[in-house]
Amino acid sequence: MRLISKILIFFAIAMLSVTLVIVSCGDDDDDDDDNDELEDVPKVYDTTIDGWAFGDGLYRYAQGHWNKESQSPFNVQVIGSVFTDRSYGFVYSGQRIYQYRAGDWIPVNNSNFPPGSITDATFIPNGSAWFAVNNAYGRGSLVGVTEDAQPMIFDSEGTLASVPLKLSALFQVPEDNALHLCAVVPEATDYFFQHLRWDGTTVTSEVMFRIDFMPVDPPADDDDTTTDDDTTADDDTAGDDDQPEWLQMVDILDMKTAPDGTIWAAGWDRADDATPRGALWHRVANGEEITWERTLLETSTGCKTTMAKKFVYAPDTGRAFVIADCGNSQIYRQNDDGSWSQMLLPGIKGSTYRINDLSLVTETKGWAVGYTSDKNAPLLLVRSTAGWEIADARTFDVGDELFSAALYSVQSPGGFSDDDTTADDDTTTDDDTTGDDDTTTDDDTTADDDDLVGDDDTVGS
Repeated sequence: MRLISKILIFFAIAMLSVTLVIVSCGDDDDDDDDNDELEDVPKVYDTTIDGWAFGDGLYRYAQGHWNKESQSPFNVQVIGSVFTDRSYGFVYSGQRIYQYRAGDWIPVNNSNFPPGSITDATFIPNGSAWFAVNNAYGRGSLVGVTEDAQPMIFDSEGTLASVPLKLSALFQVPEDNALHLCAVVPEATDYFFQHLRWDGTTVTSEVMFRIDFMPVDPPADDDDTTTDDDTTADDDTAGDDDQPEWLQMVDILDMKTAPDGTIWAAGWDRADDATPRGALWHRVANGEEITWERTLLETSTGCKTTMAKKFVYAPDTGRAFVIADCGNSQIYRQNDDGSWSQMLLPGIKGSTYRINDLSLVTETKGWAVGYTSDKNAPLLLVRSTAGWEIADARTFDVGDELFSAALYSVQSPGGFSDDDTTADDDTTTDDDTTGDDDTTTDDDTTADDDDLVGDDDTVGS
């Protein structure tokens, strides 16, 4: 009897153990599922800024996430943008311009656009927007767009000079309502980069430096005709291209006025060993004498910088950043002593990655955008006090590339700053109406606007 009791107790314990194992396994499965679900939750990035990125579609950044809009207001690939603030600006492709005003994207009439592609754009202090267009032969035109989205076309020949000019960069000088630009100006048999100022009637010019050219042999396998035997550079026709080709030694890709009023140019220069090097030029005035001092960007990674292509200044401190390339992209930061240092970009992978634009809200807050072959998707880099961090869009299309970005500070994390009136430009805490300071959680959904901390618009309404 005792033996039977022991056997029954053993089986009871065994069954209890099996039950515990089954329950325990079930709990493990639930935990695994929960972990998988947590892994699927997208990371939330900086919620204190919002805005857009443009390229292969329209990407929206809000509440810490990037998402591609399912319906784009553009039927072209956007390559650039200029904004005065979050409520007004322009985006452009090679031949199309769209105006953004208070939530609406308005196409600008391009029926009379000059042939060629838009290469740069800027606002000037009077609020007008200007675009540079160059055709395949280097003939430039200016397109000005008014607030009613109507374009004004000006050929460089007859407007800026007596001959056609190639327009390299447009920029503004604060408190000067003239358009400033960099152009290639021919003089006799030479070409010069010049800084031009145009106020709508008068042009003043300042020579920057001459553009040198270096002769190189033409390719030996030139096949301009079927009789070319590919044994020499001569393609066996009279007047053919067996003459040396001429290699441009320097180019300017961007030009900006720094917050301290100095003017900088970015591009590349072959002057040292015929290999392109990323170069910056700084305008220096010594009395009436103007010189442009060159700085070659020195990489810290062993990948020699081949071009500097865009300046960006931090709105809060005026710190300068430069987007550069060495085959893949780099970002340089100007130090307090005026020198330049390459920044670390951790986490970037792939044989190809391009940074096309950088939008900063402060020196330590913003986004860089482009393309990475690692994911065949938009490259997104978030800037913080910790440096740069690779990021992912929550929704995107494979193969997309982003060429421009416009980010702005959000007064209340998770949404736009207060928009009590259409005049609100969202650039300060003042919403342009008397009495509302936009510094509380008041959502202004009723007539109550007493701005008490935590006001939910029910007190006194």
